Amino acid sequence: MAFSDYKSISHVQRDFKVKYQEETFLVVQDLQPTATFLEEFRFSMDNIDVYTSEGSRAEAIIFPILREVYKHYYQRYSFWVQKALTVDEKLNGTPDYLIGTKSALGKTFLETPLVIIAEAKKNDFEQGWGQCLAELIAAQKFNRNTRLAVYGIVTDGRVWEFGKLKEDVFTKHTALYTVDHLARLFGALHAIFQAVGASKPGRKASKKSTAFDRTSLTPAQEAALQRARKTHCGHCGRNDRWFIREDPDKPSEVVGVECACDYADYIALKDLPK
Repeated sequence: MAFSDYKSISHVQRDFKVKYQEETFLVVQDLQPTATFLEEFRFSMDNIDVYTSEGSRAEAIIFPILREVYKHYYQRYSFWVQKALTVDEKLNGTPDYLIGTKSALGKTFLETPLVIIAEAKKNDFEQGWGQCLAELIAAQKFNRNTRLAVYGIVTDGRVWEFGKLKEDVFTKHTALYTVDHLARLFGALHAIFQAVGASKPGRKASKKSTAFDRTSLTPAQEAALQRARKTHCGHCGRNDRWFIREDPDKPSEVVGVECACDYADYIALKDLPK
């Protein structure tokens, strides 16, 4: 059964016994897009009939916004457009957009889908959420981990709605966001990436003091921090707040560095400057 055959949340609930609730689970702060993005976006809005078709909304609004936010996270995640996802005969199809963990095998390999973005065709959010929730269940089954939260976004380009699935509970975020307030929308999209980072496989709370207590650093940790200081956090812009992330199963093994700012920007060891 194709994802698009699910016409509503209740349709998915009936077939997969999913519970429904509403709450505000994202903590959102306004984040201004770059001046370059704003110039291009305003040009499109002023000169192109961006709402005339599904294609125009996708190409002129949805994809540019997702791509702009993704630029801050490309070292950690992969971004897919129209990537097929098949679990079984009841869950198969092609999500409009998908964000997953970055695979060591490269950008052609889908590893762990974490965020699904569905377009609300003909501005039909009820059907959009039916399709998106079915895709979230497929992602959950693909990951073989119901305790790992997967996140969904449904948008018609103008309005953006958010939800998450964890175990057998789907939670609809109570607030919605629009392109009329881009800073707020960008803040919500960044919040989704932060939520994914907090729950993705292998992530655990880090000892932030490791970055600042120089006497406690091993040679490998010191080398990693020296490499980290050659780059700047994509959010706070600083290069002096990195601390060590260790492998949860091998505490002495460095896997990357993370910034101590509120957005906890992360860079894997292999992606650090030499």
